[in-house]
Amino acid sequence: MFANPLLGNSNCIFFYTQKNVINVKLLQKRHSADDCLEDENLGRSLNGTVERVSVFKLLGVTINSALKWDNHVTTIVSKAVKRLWFLKKLKRAGVSVKDLVYYYQAVIRPVLEYACPAWHSGLTKEQTKTIEDVQRRVFQVILGNVSYDEACRTLNVSMLSDRRDEQCKTLFKQITNQSHILHRLLPVE
Repeated sequence: MFANPLLGNSNCIFFYTQKNVINVKLLQKRHSADDCLEDENLGRSLNGTVERVSVFKLLGVTINSALKWDNHVTTIVSKAVKRLWFLKKLKRAGVSVKDLVYYYQAVIRPVLEYACPAWHSGLTKEQTKTIEDVQRRVFQVILGNVSYDEACRTLNVSMLSDRRDEQCKTLFKQITNQSHILHRLLPVE
């Protein structure tokens, strides 16, 4: 049977890439395998040429070089609005309000809240309003011309900014537990 050197442990991969110069372009970063260095904190890592970019998407979160969230907000709002189109189709097809809310909570809202503890605290008031406007539009589709606050009460749905605040608080509480993997990043008491 053919032995694939990439199926071994990480040392095999490291030595294989050192021996066979491989250039990898991954998410707009360039690394050269012959520049691999030993890093005592990270183990083996690629240390080579890195292309500077103004906007970068990492694990579904769009980050710009100034650590502003304009690009991310634009991306998630655009994705959510595309899904709003189908919500309108469901409404025209006579789907119940309960099912429309379920569709929103299962398909649209997760796009607007994905990884929010990473970016929520850095939003401007305008960006917060832009995201909240998507939920406002959803409620207009579902209930018609009703005020946003009344729609939230009627449908028993919190404002998105309140939900993001709660998710951030929940994550922080979890991190304060000594068994949490990120606990070591907190300052010593």
